[in-house]
Amino acid sequence: HTDWLNMIYPRLNLAHALLSRDGVVFISIDDRELNHLRALANEIFGEENFVATVAVVNNMKGRNDKKHVAACHEYVVIYARAEFKSNGLPLTEEQRAAFKYADEKGFKYALRDLRKRGGPDRREDRPNMFFPIYWDELTGSASLVRRVPSDVEILPMRGDGSEGCWRWGLDKVKKHLDWMHPKRSDRSGRLDVEYRIYLDASIEIEDEEDDEEDAVERTSKPKSVWLGGEFSTDSGKRALKELLPGESFDFPKSIDFLRTCILLGTSDSEIVMDLFAGSGATAQAVMQQNTIDGQSRRFVCVQLPEPLDSADKSQKAAAAICDQLGKPRTIAELTKERLRRAATK
Repeated sequence: HTDWLNMIYPRLNLAHALLSRDGVVFISIDDRELNHLRALANEIFGEENFVATVAVVNNMKGRNDKKHVAACHEYVVIYARAEFKSNGLPLTEEQRAAFKYADEKGFKYALRDLRKRGGPDRREDRPNMFFPIYWDELTGSASLVRRVPSDVEILPMRGDGSEGCWRWGLDKVKKHLDWMHPKRSDRSGRLDVEYRIYLDASIEIEDEEDDEEDAVERTSKPKSVWLGGEFSTDSGKRALKELLPGESFDFPKSIDFLRTCILLGTSDSEIVMDLFAGSGATAQAVMQQNTIDGQSRRFVCVQLPEPLDSADKSQKAAAAICDQLGKPRTIAELTKERLRRAATK
């Protein structure tokens, strides 16, 4: 632990010094040093700037070199400056498919329950969010007053029959009554109200009291577990071998894992810095994401010129590439060559 702390501490200090006012840092780590990293990062970045510890499933087969449990995941620990705002992630095709309705102008939208779920979701928690919404079943329209005797009164009742609350207050519902879609369950007869979430991010609900989950946007909030073949170490190895044949690096990061971090943390023309460049996967991910969304992010990669030993079986292929290029046998030269080939690709 001492060796690791002596290595990581000055680098994290440097990362903190270089981080912009709205910057964010993603630190990849495994179980062995996770607790030490959190303690160290709390000291350097401030515990109040901790964002999340995300579990990244990168080896579904599990690593059987572990004594008792075959580990199939690592972590990415996230800290951010106070002005940082996450961009969210692009919607998947499955998420886009939920926007299956269209308004009179042709804008696509999905429907979400107006009743708040999960605490605090009781009437006593948010008394101003408890009020009736009236539904004309013949026209499908909603109102905040009973217009005709046949209008159906709908209250935000919880599943156990107790009084709950709406997500929106009275003024906000009044402003967007045409976005309200009352309904009656065919199975249970239960009454509820749904509201529109538009796919087009320019159609926004402007309300200072909105919490983040009610914000209308085309991106999705990342979960605390990242799971999928695109995050696997095998994916990282395949991407590297396309550019540098042979076993050049032991555990190259997945390009899609790094692209996910880049999408969450950066906007156009911002700088991504990798203090442990290694195989150069981060820089390749930046270039690849720029190609996908047409932005102009830049990168800075830091890698010590650690020597490669052709007599070492694990470094033989890497040393041979440097020999072919007529470059010194160092990791840094290998990193630079990957970046050249990735840029060409």
